[in-house]
Amino acid sequence: MSSASDSASHTSIYSYDGEGRRVKRNLSGTETWQVYGLGGELLAEYAANTPAASPLKEYGYRNGQLLITARGVSAPRSNVALAANGATATAQNYTQDGVYPNMHFQPGLANDGVRHTSYDGDRYWRDEHGLPSSLEIDFAGSQTIDEIDVYTMGDFPFYTTQADPVAGQTFSQVQGATGYTVQYWNGSGWTTVPGGSVANNNLVWKQLNFTAVTTTKIRVTVNSCADNVACIVELEAWGTTAGLGSTADIEWLVTDQLGTPRMIFDKTGSLANAKRHDYLPFGEEVPGNFRSGIAGYQASDSVRQKFTLKERDNETGLDYSQARYYASTHGRFTGVDPLTGSGKPQLAQSWNRYSYCVNNPLVFIDPSGLIWGDLNNQAQWFETEAEMKKAGFSAMTQFLRRNPHGEGYLSFDRFQNYYEPVSSLAVSVGYAYGETPLREAGITTQSNLLFLLTDGIPNAVDYLYRTDTAQEVIHSPEADFCSVYSGVAGVEYGAARAFSEADSGLSMLGKAFEFRQLNKHLPGTAEAAKQLAVDGQAFVFNDLLTASRVESEIFARGIQTGSRGGVTRYGLQFDQPIGTQLFKDGGTRALNYGQLKLKESGLYHIMPRGGPGP
Repeated sequence: MSSASDSASHTSIYSYDGEGRRVKRNLSGTETWQVYGLGGELLAEYAANTPAASPLKEYGYRNGQLLITARGVSAPRSNVALAANGATATAQNYTQDGVYPNMHFQPGLANDGVRHTSYDGDRYWRDEHGLPSSLEIDFAGSQTIDEIDVYTMGDFPFYTTQADPVAGQTFSQVQGATGYTVQYWNGSGWTTVPGGSVANNNLVWKQLNFTAVTTTKIRVTVNSCADNVACIVELEAWGTTAGLGSTADIEWLVTDQLGTPRMIFDKTGSLANAKRHDYLPFGEEVPGNFRSGIAGYQASDSVRQKFTLKERDNETGLDYSQARYYASTHGRFTGVDPLTGSGKPQLAQSWNRYSYCVNNPLVFIDPSGLIWGDLNNQAQWFETEAEMKKAGFSAMTQFLRRNPHGEGYLSFDRFQNYYEPVSSLAVSVGYAYGETPLREAGITTQSNLLFLLTDGIPNAVDYLYRTDTAQEVIHSPEADFCSVYSGVAGVEYGAARAFSEADSGLSMLGKAFEFRQLNKHLPGTAEAAKQLAVDGQAFVFNDLLTASRVESEIFARGIQTGSRGGVTRYGLQFDQPIGTQLFKDGGTRALNYGQLKLKESGLYHIMPRGGPGP
């Protein structure tokens, strides 16, 4: 989104860098610059063109989580050209005392803080030595200014009132300066401020605003006047100090499990000064008056990071989610993710590309607007096995993940990235909180996959994994577990089973599936048709899902039925048909028996059969 218009007809303009990060926000002409760190975290915000030492706001993090904000509390705007603030005025020349009895026109009268003359029309800078003529004011050191005000002579009888002129007030008599140039010193020469070349002027008070500059002095050169006399009543230069010093507004953030700031404390840490925020499930903030009577809910703060720490733009009500914007009032993104990676074939809730975190906002977050996941575990997704191996991870067979939509688990089918519900009881035997309880239960890991030993609480888990020579318990969430062929970003995964030696003599350790044999046993494939033509029969599974389930069940409960020619056979009888025997004449027979043939090399394949056999 590059621009937006709100209900008040104000237009906001947004600019982004080459990595898509928002670096400028221009709200009805007021521009803010945003600066990011190497990790993409927002570090500071600045008013346009201000010095690096004067940020509007700075951000501090701990372990990647926003912890503290510091906002520069602007000091009152100050006229740094004022004599009382240490500035001194000099001029090319001036009308000396005595030229007019009892009247004074020294340069110092143009920065004394008085914007009008005396009753009888003196006490301002006046030069009758010809034009052009210059008045210069030197500041008390380097100052940052963004406004210069020039006051010239008003008409009679106005100046006799000794009142400050108002905006838009004009003159028509001969005393006022009709043309002048306003400049600042850039360190090596004079530079005219934007709008500072004034001609055909008839304003008693002219205000010049410009992007802030840092300088040590300014000057005004009078070029024209009806009576050819330079007259400047007052010359002012205004600026604001906005650095983060002792006047900084410090705010500490206390977040919930999604990273959403729920309590904001000031630098005193006093509970009495705490501000509180509550949110509906999809991030819409609960109005403070809904919590009337509870301290902190109706107090205001300057933290723009709202739901899951995303910046909420007050002008639109949208959350800036990096790759796109999110509307918390609708629980939907305003556009699809640009890489279209958030939609996963096996999760129907992700098919709507505008949906937020597969409609489960109490568990998942979307840190970048590209892919949803768990806050504490940013796992990787690999669409293909080749991508996974290229990233340096081993090929996995199958594994379980916690079901984000309810009780139980979902098993992963490596054949087609498909998930099916699996009862919690089917895997509960594999749960333990360390290696010793696992062994005491008579269970050993016989998978070449990771197995999660946890109650599901992040950062408080044990991971049991297998190397080529041993099995170990890792007490760390940083294990490879977080990245192996992850089906859903950020969700915890484990191995398909932990097996008891008493249940099965078959271990998956060191085994590899012989994929070239698979198509012979799938319906509708060319390999199955060829098998039928050559042998007069073919044995095919109902579908890929059934084949995967048969493989898992045989490894879990299969019985060895014999061995011949270096091939060992394992099998299992199923209650329902798992496949069909096809005959060349068109006949068929239902098959309820699954067989796994294991070669001495460790390669194996599976097929449906009528019963145990060679």
